[in-house]
Order: sequence, then C-alpha cells, then structure tokens
Amino acid sequence: MQNKHPEVVQHLQERKDSVGGSSESIMQENWAFPSNVDQVKALVVADRRVTVSSLAAQTGIPHSSIRSILHKDLKLKKKCARFIPVHRTPRHIRLRFDISSMMLRIVRENPGTLKRIITMDETWVYTYDPLSRAQSSEWLSAGDPRPQIPRRGRAVGKMLLVSFFDWRGMLYYELLRNQTMNTTVFLQILTRLQAAINVRRPRRRLQLHMDNASPHNARDTKMRLLLTGLRRVPQPPCSPDLAPNDFWFYPRLKRNLKGRTFANLDQLERAVHQAIGLIPAEEYRQCILEKWPMRWAHCVFQDGGYFEGLS
Repeated sequence: MQNKHPEVVQHLQERKDSVGGSSESIMQENWAFPSNVDQVKALVVADRRVTVSSLAAQTGIPHSSIRSILHKDLKLKKKCARFIPVHRTPRHIRLRFDISSMMLRIVRENPGTLKRIITMDETWVYTYDPLSRAQSSEWLSAGDPRPQIPRRGRAVGKMLLVSFFDWRGMLYYELLRNQTMNTTVFLQILTRLQAAINVRRPRRRLQLHMDNASPHNARDTKMRLLLTGLRRVPQPPCSPDLAPNDFWFYPRLKRNLKGRTFANLDQLERAVHQAIGLIPAEEYRQCILEKWPMRWAHCVFQDGGYFEGLS
C-alpha cells in the first residue's frame, strides 16, 4: 500500500538515524502530529463504532499509532453498550419525570407520607442461581485461565416470591410453588396481606405501591383496594430503577442466595426465610426514607432518563 504520509516517514527515518532507538517506539511516538490527531478524531466523531483497522486503512497510520492517538491524545475508551430493561418511548420518559416530580412534591408537603407506603413486587428465586460476574471475580496470575461458572438450566426448581415491606421492615411475604401470578392469586394474597396489616399496622391510613403488571391493574384488584381503603401509589411504567423491591430489596436478598445449590424447594424456602431475617431494619428505613426520594430527584434531574449505579 502506498504510504499517504511520505514526509512523516522521511522525518521518522531521519530521527531514527540521529538518535537511535527501535522503529516501533519512534513510529508510535511521532505519528501523533496535530493533523493526524485531528484526522482520527474526525473519523471517530463521524462513526463511533469505527475499528482500529478501519482507521489505519483510511489514514495510512500504523495500528499501534492509531491506538496511541485514541488512548493518549484523544483520551478515548471503547465501551460496550449496556442493555436496559425495555425500550422507553417519549411517553414513558414523560411519565417518569411527571410521577417523580409529583412524589417529591407530596413528600415535601407531607414528610410522613413515605412512612405510610407499603411497596410490593414479585420475583423468582431458584434452587441454583449462579454468582454475578462481580461476585465470581478472582485474583489470578496473568497466564491463568478465567474462572468458569455453569449457567442456570431450564430444569432448575424455582418459586415465586411476593413481598410487601415498608420503612419499618418486612410486613408480609409469600413463596408460591407451581404457580404464576394472576388476578385470582393476587386477590387471595391481598386478603392475607390485609390480615397482616390488621395485626402489625393497625389504625393507619396506608398506601400500596406496586408496578403496572396485569394482575395489579385488573378491575377486581382496583375494587379490592377501594374496599380495603388502600390507596394506590403510582409507579412509572418500565422503571425498575424507581421501585424499591427492584433497586434494593431483591438484589440485597439474592446476594445471599447466589452461588448456592439447594437440593429441593424446601431447602430453598428455608434459605429465603433466613436471608430475609438477616436484613436489618435500618436498611429498610434507608431504602424507603432516603434512597427512594433520592432516585425520584435523580430522575427529575435526568429529565426522566433511565439510570444505574446509585447505591
């Protein structure tokens, strides 16, 4: 291939003859002329997914020098895209902003509101759930192979955990075997929840926060909430980052279950009971009274955008 920069090659050859040194180190050091840096930057801005090989072919600059320009001069790092739970429409973004703004306003006007909210959701727990990538990381020598962890198979036993908690702690939960959630099952759970409320949270005007799953939005469910006096707290669609069970409780619970193998559902159920019992009441308080409002505020600051990484 004909070199596109004969004046650069001549300059590098003269420098090598005068000061000595390896061709590779001198070539990598001296291709970073402002004109080359600007050229690479323009190509990257035009196509953020452009490869090093493509940049080298378009500019005539060696691969090693392209990498040096990208990392040292332009301070760039290629990052993989992350998956988000679902593609959000402009309507979803607007609802996230509006509901978060509304909840912040309500809490400012009446700080006791958060102490009257019960939040609920459902999640699957498994007889085997592999460790996360972070949990499975190990310190190894450079030549050691990466650790291997088996994936969760389709035949692994599972149970559906339905949980209700507030700022004081876990109020009520169930583990369902061989069942999925539907309106009939949910109404039966609400009946048992009401009994728990009568015993543990009597004479309080409580509100129920839950997502927009079909059983939660069914007509019979709305009638039941109306009859029992449980006011519904709105939840933006497709927003696990704004749901306490999703952003705190379930990750906190499953941290104690991942990587363990249970012989049967009875062992799994005992492990779930134990894991829930080990969560201090202070963490429930922090979740509802501190982390949740902080996430509403962050959502408003982001104009309704999705976010991760908040503790």
